[in-house]
Amino acid sequence: MKLRIERADAVFYPDVFVTCDARDRQPEASLAKQHPALIIEVLSDSTAAFDRGRKFELYQQIDTLQEYLLIEQDRKHADLFRKNSEGLWVLRAVGAAPGGRGRRRPAGKRRGRAGAGWVV
Repeated sequence: MKLRIERADAVFYPDVFVTCDARDRQPEASLAKQHPALIIEVLSDSTAAFDRGRKFELYQQIDTLQEYLLIEQDRKHADLFRKNSEGLWVLRAVGAAPGGRGRRRPAGKRRGRAGAGWVV
């Protein structure tokens, strides 16, 4: 399914997106939706930089978008960007704990990166 970002005059095909907006149930929205609440992208080596960078910049122009989830396919890790009440995007990383069970890492304990709990 196509996702159209009218402000950017752009169209994408996210891996998964969820819309609960009545405007996306109208007949004219049968070919492209415009009001998602959640977008999920599965990262690959060839798409990760674009998905984290320019594509996310464009997705932020969607007023209804509340969460953007990036899932890595080569390890048990995901980054969830959630828009807070001030309209800022806050990052929460979810990774695998020792023994393979997933857990949330506290903001100051992200391995391999400085400044976890970033606000974009």
